[in-house]
Amino acid sequence: MLLKNIYSYQSVGFMVVSLITAFLWGSAILAQGLKDSTQTTFLGEIEITSTKTTKGLSQQSIPITVITKEDLGRLGRNRLSDILAGIPNLRVQYNHGAGVQVQGLDPAYTLIMIDGEPMIGREAGTLDLSRISVDQIERVEIIRGAASSLYGSEALAGVINIVTRSTDAGTRLHVSNQFETNRTLSSHLRANWQKGKWSSKAEATLYRSSGYELTDSDGIDPTVPPFRDLSGGAELRHQHNNHKTAAKFRFGNQTQKNLTNLYSQSGAILYQQEGARTEWTAGIHGEKNWKGTQKFTYRFYNASFGTLLRVVPIVEGSINQTQYNQTLLKVEAQYDWLWRKNHFFILGTGYSKERVQADRVSGESQSRNNAFLYLQNDYVGSKFDLTGSLRADHFQAYGFRITPKISGLYKPSAQWRIRTSVGSGFKSPTFQQLYMDYNNPVVGYNVFGATGIRAGLDNLAAQGQLLTITTNLQQAEQLAPETAWAFNFGADFLPHKSLIVKANLFRNEVKNLIETRAVAIKKNGQQVFTYGNLSQIYTQGAEIETQFRIWEGQLDLSYQFLDTADHKVLRQIKSGELYTTRNGFPKRMSRREYAGLFNRSRHQAQAAFSRLISFEDHLLTDRWDFRVQTRIQLQGRYALQDLNGNLVADIAEEFIPAHLLLHLNLQKNIHPKANARAGIQNVTNYQHLQMPHLAGRIWYAGFELSL
Repeated sequence: MLLKNIYSYQSVGFMVVSLITAFLWGSAILAQGLKDSTQTTFLGEIEITSTKTTKGLSQQSIPITVITKEDLGRLGRNRLSDILAGIPNLRVQYNHGAGVQVQGLDPAYTLIMIDGEPMIGREAGTLDLSRISVDQIERVEIIRGAASSLYGSEALAGVINIVTRSTDAGTRLHVSNQFETNRTLSSHLRANWQKGKWSSKAEATLYRSSGYELTDSDGIDPTVPPFRDLSGGAELRHQHNNHKTAAKFRFGNQTQKNLTNLYSQSGAILYQQEGARTEWTAGIHGEKNWKGTQKFTYRFYNASFGTLLRVVPIVEGSINQTQYNQTLLKVEAQYDWLWRKNHFFILGTGYSKERVQADRVSGESQSRNNAFLYLQNDYVGSKFDLTGSLRADHFQAYGFRITPKISGLYKPSAQWRIRTSVGSGFKSPTFQQLYMDYNNPVVGYNVFGATGIRAGLDNLAAQGQLLTITTNLQQAEQLAPETAWAFNFGADFLPHKSLIVKANLFRNEVKNLIETRAVAIKKNGQQVFTYGNLSQIYTQGAEIETQFRIWEGQLDLSYQFLDTADHKVLRQIKSGELYTTRNGFPKRMSRREYAGLFNRSRHQAQAAFSRLISFEDHLLTDRWDFRVQTRIQLQGRYALQDLNGNLVADIAEEFIPAHLLLHLNLQKNIHPKANARAGIQNVTNYQHLQMPHLAGRIWYAGFELSL
């Protein structure tokens, strides 16, 4: 009850309104007396580790975005998914969790790593980034474009590497709390210890919420049910001469409960739904340097992810339970060599084994192995950098896969940096696509993984349920990895110390796209589905980002134009085989009426302004100074569903309309070791029933304290 009173709506609202009032008052009386902020500096040189060769951000020959610790504080959010939603030219897509759409490609095609190791636990291709607490992050590195030449499968669209807080902060204690609308609380505690050659840290984050409803459902099947999430970890490091070692352990656990209705021929029956998610990772990472030119790195990594869902009847009925467990074991070794003073060469090899146990997996358990070898040479010159990389993967199920990439950086002057890259990527079929079987007892259809389709049809035939097979099964059983080629060309222009302009053109060609396909008809009239390599798509576009120092602050502007299409649909339009509807009547579709792939916005843009508000000249003290940031996001319209039966996005009723979101964040240093923040997310309270992740206007306030 005490906690409830502490973070009540009224308390949070009062704090934020007070700060806004202070901001407006201060702006009015100090319009001509704003202090130049030393904090409004452009992004300095940051060492990037996700490209295997550690180099500065300005020396990278591929498009990379870095979210620094300062950026994380300015955005004022406590889940990584909310942070990425505010990053220029990225789009967070919500489907079985919050994933990131990079250059128009689905979240399933982006590899997510923590400290260079892959995360597991995807649902329908999405790895839910709301699982990760911002308080545990030092920075985030985002590579745009295929990176399979270094990281293999899943890095077809890009890589997001989450770098956690270091142990090298000395001996200290860090505490933070944030309170939000919907009785949401995030509390974080971290302790660092350092002595001699040893350093360590331990941390834990509690994140809980009462959830919310966008419709009046009286607590049954809420939009987001109440949940409790506990995550954290520990790390121990040791350095002796030129040998560094680190042992890491991370964990996460989330539980939730809500009431739900299950429907049968007798009507709705009330149940309690109980969900749990448990994950952990453990690893050892070591580096040995010698002669100042060579380094040997070794990694051992083990990860586990599991879910459990129970549906318990309130009055009568039976308990239903499903569970899913996935594990990953990976070992890797890498040799780095600096030769001829400007060539960085790396050679790496490793092995991984992935295993899934689930009720719906054929045989209840399946596993697959992957051995890999990669090499990269990076030439760094005064005017020109050139990087080439190549990776070979061997999969137990479908043999070898070779993925090359080459990229270059040209620096004609101090004001210009020109980048270009060409690389291939691939994504192996998921366990769901290969092995998972599903029977919908209410509607009556079946879905079989590609390896189990023949046995599944045999079983249906033996049970007298199968009417006819409608297609050749050979293609389904020989499911191949999805492959892609990615092209990027961009430039950075720095005409003045107060202005940076970054532009990038991209195109991704994806082949062998895996989709659900109908292969048979049952006697009840329902279909039998499996997976097959069907489509070939492309995504292409342009993105631009600018940073200005203006009005005593920093103004960031960004825009992305995105064009996507399915080549098969384009051929159908050209041959006149595809029809749309106008005023209820069918007509042949034109290229202009085809809006491209579902869930893609052709236009998105963002404007953000940040500055320090100072009262020092008038009050002779800086104790009342604070920083304010506002962001406006434009999301162009995008289609979520097909309503006229032609399986493409074309008519207006299929689209979520374009909309604007406005956010406000205030930060205040209240002590050299403490700061506070408050703000409003979605100030205009924009909501849409088909966008359940938008909870409406969110008020929040919090503080951080380091001792």
